[in-house]
Amino acid sequence: MSWLHELYGYIVEPFLWDGALLAVEIAALAMVGGVLLGFGLALLRLSRIGVLVGAAWTYIWFIRGTPQLLQLVFLYDALPPIGIKLDSFTTAVIGFALNEAAFSAEIIRGGILSVNRNQGIAAAAFGMGPFLTMRRIILPQAMRAILPGMANDSIAVLKGTSIASVIFVNELTFRSQQIVGQNFKFFTVFTAAGIIYLMLTSAIAGIQWLLERRFNIELERPAPGSSALGRLLGRGGQAMPAAAVASAASRHGAPPRSPASAAAARNAWLGSISGAVGEAGTEDVFVACDNIWKAYGAREVLRGINLKIKRGDVVTIMGPSGSGKSTLLRLVNHLENLDRGEIKIAGRHVGYRLANGVLRPTR
Repeated sequence: MSWLHELYGYIVEPFLWDGALLAVEIAALAMVGGVLLGFGLALLRLSRIGVLVGAAWTYIWFIRGTPQLLQLVFLYDALPPIGIKLDSFTTAVIGFALNEAAFSAEIIRGGILSVNRNQGIAAAAFGMGPFLTMRRIILPQAMRAILPGMANDSIAVLKGTSIASVIFVNELTFRSQQIVGQNFKFFTVFTAAGIIYLMLTSAIAGIQWLLERRFNIELERPAPGSSALGRLLGRGGQAMPAAAVASAASRHGAPPRSPASAAAARNAWLGSISGAVGEAGTEDVFVACDNIWKAYGAREVLRGINLKIKRGDVVTIMGPSGSGKSTLLRLVNHLENLDRGEIKIAGRHVGYRLANGVLRPTR
């Protein structure tokens, strides 16, 4: 009992908690800087410019391939001779941030690549630019793949701050060594330090769990039947009160009970929709493709395509794989540029302007 009492005394020791707070500050600042720099590196790795891809790959290769301890010592010892003098805390933050950037870049890049490419194509079809698409479409979906890796890195950086003691950062491990140097109680002091680290990393794990629930769109849409895990997490679907059901039935009428009446109601509904579409003006041409040509290099995909679609028409484009179905749709949405011909939407050029008799893309 005396050992446990002594251990508890070290766990609540303000001297150790001051060092733990310093470790948290270093880890938090390093993660913010590392994630921002890593996001930029991830975008460079996804770029189509070979020089940028090569530069980002070289940085990641070098940082991941060298020990972090050597990187800290290099920053601490190599910068002062060239006139750059930093204190131990700043050196530790910069060193951990530069190291984390390399790992964050690959985590973020993997998360972005995990999102279906058609999501970006659909966003472009709505006229969304690359940055808006990344912020509103790609990243929210990529976060589910990014968060676990980022949480692991956050825990690793927090624990890794212990090596900052080599550049005389007075963090938790360094302070534990100072106490041990006085009383030689290695096991008790370092056990207390380990428990403090465990408390801090458990807090990070809890934040990860909350963020994963925040970005899990499936949890935000209650299903008709909830799973055991869903019931455990308190996210199961809730039954509609009987009074609400009765009120809805009185307003809208009881649903058809026989298959014949259900089929009749469905046919009447489809007929009303067809009539509404027909009244919208079946003679108005909404999409007009005139003499469309498109080639990728020496491969000719579309040759002299003419197509007119009236307002309200439902059109199916059929053909074997590679016949140009998707290419035609991308041309209509202005996701690709025309080689020849013109496309009009409601009688106007969309995404193009006529200059000297030639269609030029406006963006």
